[in-house]
Amino acid sequence: QHPSFFAYFPSGTTHPAVVGDMISTAFNSCGFTWMSDPASAELDNLLSDWIVQMCDLPSKFLFSSTGGGTSLTSITEGIFLSLHVAKRRKMKELGITPTDPRILKLVAYYPETAHFAINKSALMKDIPYSRAIPVTFDPETKDFVTSVAEFKQMVQKDVDDGLIPFFLINTIGGTACCAVDPITELGPIAKAYGIWYTIDAAYAGSAF
Repeated sequence: QHPSFFAYFPSGTTHPAVVGDMISTAFNSCGFTWMSDPASAELDNLLSDWIVQMCDLPSKFLFSSTGGGTSLTSITEGIFLSLHVAKRRKMKELGITPTDPRILKLVAYYPETAHFAINKSALMKDIPYSRAIPVTFDPETKDFVTSVAEFKQMVQKDVDDGLIPFFLINTIGGTACCAVDPITELGPIAKAYGIWYTIDAAYAGSAF
């Protein structure tokens, strides 16, 4: 890539990435399940634990405890999986079955600058309501960020209308303008309403 090109994902091709692709291509592993490729599955588990330790997260996030994770091929797949897990968790929490009318009251929230995959994922997971949170310009950071006040008002209105907020996604480095949302302010709101909170940090998370 040209050194002056900063759109989308700069430095998408790095030397470690090239070496990693060479090794994975040489092994040509079929990582469908643990049975088909136990080595890759165990390495994936180990990598997840490394990330937990690198971020100094509590031990409950380790595979050896009650945590765990997985490596995915793209943020598109990650967003879909997050939405899927969030929906299943809310259904289990409220005792909602696939035939329960309440399943038509689930609401997902995302900033206007969010990855396009959120709309497609919501459609594929039959989420009846998906709300685009307005984005405002922050003169201090000179960036476009999710409006905390607007989000809180939207969630409260949906609750008052009898709907079920269950999912929020924000970005650390939105692909449109590298926007970094105020996650420390949005997180407590999501927690207060029992909303699953996903952070899309594919672009700038490593610099956060």
